[in-house]
Amino acid sequence: MTPGTESSGPYPLRWVAGWMPEGIYLTAPCFEGCGQAGGLWLLDPTTGSLQDVVPLPAASPQRTWALTWIIGSGAAWGIAGTSDSGNPDHLIRHDLSSGSVATWFSKSGLDDMWLMGFDSHGPIVGTRSGDESDVWLITATNRARMLLSTNLLDVASTALGDTNGIWLGGAGGLYLWSGGQSTLIVKAAAFPVGDCEGPVRD
Repeated sequence: MTPGTESSGPYPLRWVAGWMPEGIYLTAPCFEGCGQAGGLWLLDPTTGSLQDVVPLPAASPQRTWALTWIIGSGAAWGIAGTSDSGNPDHLIRHDLSSGSVATWFSKSGLDDMWLMGFDSHGPIVGTRSGDESDVWLITATNRARMLLSTNLLDVASTALGDTNGIWLGGAGGLYLWSGGQSTLIVKAAAFPVGDCEGPVRD
């Protein structure tokens, strides 16, 4: 969509959600409480103008999650809860061209859900329920493929796809999902930071 009116007034700390041809997208992170985190703005780096794309939510001291956005796979993505005091449990897609908003993935009974990164097929999210942590590739609305399931907390927090497959990194080690299975590559805290060109070597 065409972003709305130019922003005015005080706003919380912002960080970069992503870069697109039309400019730099910014969001307000969960910093010293999530009561008024979120919102999405488009910064024109040439003129310095800042326009509203998604309004900053009303302040709520009960909010335990932050609908902050990440740009990837041609849209803005955010994790939200079913209520201010509920745990994050669904993935939202905001179309930057039309402005339409849709839930792409949800699971009930979760303790947490987080956006890990992107593959060429779509976003990758992590979920935790009790002592079980799962990683999912979301390819379309309500279409998900499990990439990894373990009983380790915070086993994977970041993801990156390249020609080898999908790298899943976190406190529990570095995994590579390829050929329909995930293989432990590094048994120590490790995180993917860039494409690995060519085949993986021992």
